[in-house]
Amino acid sequence: HCAGLNRGSDSECEWKLSTAPRPSAADAAPRAPTEDVLGDVRNTSKECLALGLPSRAGSSCGAAQGGHTTQLDWSLLQIAEPPTWLDDSEVTEVKWKAHCVDMRGRPSDFISGKQNTCCLENAVGSWLHQRLRPGILEVELRLQRGQQIHVQMGGAGRPKLRRMVLTNQFSVCLEHRHGEDGLCCLCPEALFESRVPGISPASDVMLWESSADYVAGWRAAVELEAAASVVEDGESRLFFNVDITWGQAGVAFFEIPASVAAAHKIKLRSVVENSDGPSEWASAWLCLRRPAPTPSDRDWSGHAAVFKTSIVDDEDNEQTPGHASIGEDDEWLQRAAA
Repeated sequence: HCAGLNRGSDSECEWKLSTAPRPSAADAAPRAPTEDVLGDVRNTSKECLALGLPSRAGSSCGAAQGGHTTQLDWSLLQIAEPPTWLDDSEVTEVKWKAHCVDMRGRPSDFISGKQNTCCLENAVGSWLHQRLRPGILEVELRLQRGQQIHVQMGGAGRPKLRRMVLTNQFSVCLEHRHGEDGLCCLCPEALFESRVPGISPASDVMLWESSADYVAGWRAAVELEAAASVVEDGESRLFFNVDITWGQAGVAFFEIPASVAAAHKIKLRSVVENSDGPSEWASAWLCLRRPAPTPSDRDWSGHAAVFKTSIVDDEDNEQTPGHASIGEDDEWLQRAAA
């Protein structure tokens, strides 16, 4: 699955899907399937994008079909800078920036500026073909009233907006940015544990019986705060050309050349273990999407949690490295890539 990679310098990252067993499987509702629909731009302002959506999947947008309008804050869409209006017209320009990493590329491959810019206007969606290139990708989208945008919706009852698809290779996930619902996508175990009735908040406990109780008491709160911070900072990486090997029980792994990890400052670690077991459920999170290979197929998307990383040598032997001290992780990456 990793043809063309030098396994002697590969950093292997093993991760599990968020659909893995939770503390109580009975309380975990299955994820509703995603439906592809076309939304239409109703209006734009300094605060948000007003998007018309159909009342049911598979129908066209518009009041005649009972459609409704949803307000999407620009912060939810994580655009790179405030929107601008062109020449006092009704055309609004918004921009995204993404740090793209080619898993099959060379560490020195890094393209930015006008050479790595995608300009979009009129109707946008998965039917627009785009070639991703390593480096800083800038996506510019011009919006005007009535313009159609490919979106994906899902959920029980009234479907929620999950993803905005601009091209076959670039989309904006809204699902993991929707407050508490978003945290449920990334760390369902922590959210479940934080809701268990009858347990006092860790901040109210004055004396802990053991270090294990202390870790267990704070684990959910710390993980939820970490996941929320990761979503807010916008410093993620967009991996492409990723070869994934699927295992059992929702577990899979993929490999990152250590030289590529060092060049793009990708820092992943295993979960922290102590004498009483793991002190966290995940050390990082992944938003996953597989574009539809043909127009008749559908996209696949989901979320995952990183729980183990290791170094793979020339003979396929795995070694789990010690945790780099704070401030020394860059040096550790350079040694692994050497």
